[in-house]
Amino acid sequence: MDTSQRHGVALRAPGSRALTREQTTALDRVLTHPFWGLIILIGILGATLVITYTAALPAANWLQSTVVFSISAVLNSLLAPAPTWLRVVIVDGMVAGVGTVLSFVPILLVFFTILALLEESRYLMRASRVTDRYLQWLGLPGKACIPLSMGFGCNTSAILGCRILEERRSRLLTMLLVPFVPCTSRMAVIALLATAFFGGSAMWITWGLISINLIVLALIGFLANRIRPRRKLPNTALMLPPYQIPEPRAVGRNIWKNMLDFLGKARGLVIFSAIIWTLSYFPTGIIENSYLARFGQALAPVGSLAGLNDWRLIVALLSSLASKENAVAVMGVLFPLAAGDEGISAQVALVLSPAGRLAFLVMQMLFIPCASTLAAMRHESGSWKLAILETALMTLVSFIAGLLVFQIGSRLF
Repeated sequence: MDTSQRHGVALRAPGSRALTREQTTALDRVLTHPFWGLIILIGILGATLVITYTAALPAANWLQSTVVFSISAVLNSLLAPAPTWLRVVIVDGMVAGVGTVLSFVPILLVFFTILALLEESRYLMRASRVTDRYLQWLGLPGKACIPLSMGFGCNTSAILGCRILEERRSRLLTMLLVPFVPCTSRMAVIALLATAFFGGSAMWITWGLISINLIVLALIGFLANRIRPRRKLPNTALMLPPYQIPEPRAVGRNIWKNMLDFLGKARGLVIFSAIIWTLSYFPTGIIENSYLARFGQALAPVGSLAGLNDWRLIVALLSSLASKENAVAVMGVLFPLAAGDEGISAQVALVLSPAGRLAFLVMQMLFIPCASTLAAMRHESGSWKLAILETALMTLVSFIAGLLVFQIGSRLF
């Protein structure tokens, strides 16, 4: 490698897609600036989220509401002669699991396209330079800001986005922290319940819940870095390559590889979803008498310490393992509407004290991520160890946070 290449200012050869030395230097003055570089990066990340979900959500909703619904209807007809339990497990379990995977595909396709363009243009290397100083105290490289910020949209895609981190320790730590970033599914549940629980104060409660999640994320990252400090990486200030115009073929290969890797974990999600629905159906076919309900009833004494004195809320919390929206769906089953009722969330509010309502929301925000996120974590880390650690950690953190909020809140309200 010659001197100009080591300094990231290689001259453009005939036919090359790399920018010239002067162009690279001019761009780096702005894009790697300590202040303006950060502002531009925040703008790019924000635009990535807006574009991803504005462009992809209609397609994702269409897949879920039209394609998956149609497949479920056809299977219900074909399996009509079969035992009810078998039809429920296949349609409401396995097909629902596949539907969850399919609903992620448009979102990931748009995200991976933007990510590939940023990576092939070699901008991500500049982004890591800009944010490195802010993430050092968590023991993370600056590039970790990419998957962490994507966690606000989808924790599963954020886990897959961790593959841009070359160092294994940084990649695993970032994957450990990503589920503490509240995704859109968590926020959808919070949006439904916070208004019923706290009325006009719902917006401030929601901001407070997000802040709690980010504070917990920072504390865990800080403690993990103190327990196992990050190895000092070599200074790469003089090793930035020149910018280049993304090559369509390279971008396509990048997108194709990431999409195949994501779809490869569908089997684990289908199995997990089938298990959850099986537990909610047997032995009587009535969810109130199911194994899942019995499990919730057994945990009711513990849940009452955090204000969850109704086993149905514990079951709803546990059901979010399949997907966060399942918490609301299960509430719809366990809190059936009667004439004159104001809604599911209003009924739930009646069985909880104000402190219990806040504790439930805190636990919902910090609880174990959905099955697809855990499956992605296993796939990306190469074993179940990290997913098991994540499950244990978030269970403990969510319970402790709920316990503290309820005990302190009971004295304030």
